Amino acid sequence: ELTFNIFTEESKQIYLKVIQRLKDEHNVEGIVLGCTEIPLLVKQSDIPHVPLFD
Repeated sequence: ELTFNIFTEESKQIYLKVIQRLKDEHNVEGIVLGCTEIPLLVKQSDIPHVPLFD
């Protein structure tokens, strides 16, 4: 859906849950948003305690 410019709150919440799980379970220090569309969906302000890199 992201490749079709469809950005839903449900998709955003899924990404945020995955990022939080990576932080909690694997103690990651940051997340690389390695896709053109992901930074359009997830913003640093959505999860301020995990650095995001575009």
